[in-house]
Amino acid sequence: MDSGFKCGWCADEIPEDAELLGIPAKARADIDITEMEGQVIDVFLTLRERNVQALVVAKDSPAKREGNDLLFVACSESCAEALKQAVGREIELD
Repeated sequence: MDSGFKCGWCADEIPEDAELLGIPAKARADIDITEMEGQVIDVFLTLRERNVQALVVAKDSPAKREGNDLLFVACSESCAEALKQAVGREIELD
């Protein structure tokens, strides 16, 4: 049985017993994602011309209390770092 998560970078299924690496992020202020809390959504990375998956955090979650709206999930340190850099470059476009 799998964890239900795919790596946000390489898109591999993450086994249930594997460690999940989370990369928190804020949504753009002009995008309302409150109706999608708890769901996995596709986020388009313009520079990479591809979608990556992110979990929309719930309003009562620790991630939300820390000011984050999204949580990207990665399967390894290398995928987490690549995803963090890609998302970071997208944020700089705003």
